[in-house]
Amino acid sequence: MDRDQARKIYAEIKMLYPQFNRDNDKEEAKLWLDRLEYGNFEKSKKKLFDYSMESPFPPTLADVLVKEYKPVNTQDIELEEMLEAVRREREDPEMNARRQALFEKHRQELGMISGETKGSEDD
Repeated sequence: MDRDQARKIYAEIKMLYPQFNRDNDKEEAKLWLDRLEYGNFEKSKKKLFDYSMESPFPPTLADVLVKEYKPVNTQDIELEEMLEAVRREREDPEMNARRQALFEKHRQELGMISGETKGSEDD
């Protein structure tokens, strides 16, 4: 929601609950407005309506705010972590040397195996 919508919800809370931010603390009001902007205006307004019909106590932010659900794709996170690990390994000269030595060792072993296979096929 935008700032004006957040102000409307905040003002409605103040009207419904006169004891809410009774001291008119500007920092508290700013904090509420900042957080309310993360929510969905219509859904948060409805949630406030429902809350006000049930509770005589001033709401907390969690009693009012409705944020849009954004599913987290864990595969993307895992892939990014793996890519970061590879980047770190590639930047490490010692790790590169070990990887290259292991690659050469496997290459030689494969050469020996493929040479034995060819020799046995000719027989």
